[in-house]
Amino acid sequence: NGKWLLASLDSDSRIWDVDTGGLVATLLPGHRAYAPVVAWSPDSRLAGATGHDGVARVWSVDSGGVRLAGEYAASTSRDGLLGIAFGPDSDRLMVGSFDVEGDVTVFDISPGGSAEVATAASVPGWVGMAVHPDGRRIFVTSRTHTARVIDAESGRGLGTFGDSLTGEDADALMSRLLVLSPDGSKLFAAGTAGYGVWDTESGELLFRKQPKDWWPDGAAWSPDGALIAVAGYRNGRAVILEQTGRQVGRVREDPDHVTISVAFSPDGNHLATGRARLDVQLGKWGVTLWDWRTGEELWTVDSEASALAFTRDADLVIASRLGPLLVVDGDNGRTIATMPGHVGGSTRVAVSPDGATVATGGRDGLVRLWDTRTWTQRLALSGHDSEQVWAVGFSPDGRTLVSAGQEGSTRIWTLDLDELLTIASSKVSRGLTDQECRQYLHVGTCPARGQPEA
Repeated sequence: NGKWLLASLDSDSRIWDVDTGGLVATLLPGHRAYAPVVAWSPDSRLAGATGHDGVARVWSVDSGGVRLAGEYAASTSRDGLLGIAFGPDSDRLMVGSFDVEGDVTVFDISPGGSAEVATAASVPGWVGMAVHPDGRRIFVTSRTHTARVIDAESGRGLGTFGDSLTGEDADALMSRLLVLSPDGSKLFAAGTAGYGVWDTESGELLFRKQPKDWWPDGAAWSPDGALIAVAGYRNGRAVILEQTGRQVGRVREDPDHVTISVAFSPDGNHLATGRARLDVQLGKWGVTLWDWRTGEELWTVDSEASALAFTRDADLVIASRLGPLLVVDGDNGRTIATMPGHVGGSTRVAVSPDGATVATGGRDGLVRLWDTRTWTQRLALSGHDSEQVWAVGFSPDGRTLVSAGQEGSTRIWTLDLDELLTIASSKVSRGLTDQECRQYLHVGTCPARGQPEA
């Protein structure tokens, strides 16, 4: 309600009067260790704090004073808690673990509640994600294995995939980048310690490389799935490898640069690379198109490129962390369209299977959809709590979009209007108003069921 301010620096949390600046209360008992995160419930009646002692405490706050309402210890936390949030009805408490697993635990804090309701593993930070062509499986970053596998319909976990990550090198081996081959039979996974390719059916590791001058920035399969291009070498190189790991080609930017993104042209004959400066005083950002077999440079565009993707018409979409989205002609590099993109820059780009839509993820926590005929924005999808979107991908039929955010969530979006109407009608016992259709279905007026969008 804007009346009080809740703050914590040491083991105690305190409430201050916003108008006078006076101390209203010290929340006791305090934590036995540093209490880093605090939160108000939506109704302003509860104050919560988490601590490195592994306990979340909730206090009731009203005109009569402040009293301890409950203490909650997450069963999975060993190293303390580093996150807290209340549910929209103030009857659920979510706490985040400081452990390497990054678990989130949900408590029922309604009268007579206090039970631990659910625990969901998440991996905050740099999140890799890839949608399998079968449309049923999503591969995402895991702290314990090469990847986790999620059911694309329900969002529930189906298990883990690949190598088990243990020991001192576990964090370096964790996948920051996941890319599936076009037929879904192979998974490329990269971490700060190197990269490898796995067979998705058998789980067999086909090859692994651990270059010293490496950082996981970009990779792309050729359209036929026979080759994988890998960016991230700090000496300006991008390499092209067979599924066995044998190098069959390479392109090289200036040694003062690092390649940060790659994309094969639709015919597989050309490779686009994005470069970044190793030192702000040396060189410049740019995108280059190569004949990767001969190493010939075909054209260069002066633009930073955090991600690249070719459309079916062989136009190149350039997602930039420093400026607008750019679309260039794949034949000559001439600019076709410039879009404002995302606040803070764009991070990832994907093209729908029918080529009609491009999806971009950004540092503003949004996923934006663009019409490739007009290069105008169709939709802006919010759901990553203003955290950076690290990955986007379409299902094989183009009716579903998947995005992964820095906060650790993987979100599955339906893009089919009839399916949206079905979901909406299952949640309410009446028809939707035109205002609700504009807000939730992104259409001007509510269409009749089974009818095309107006």
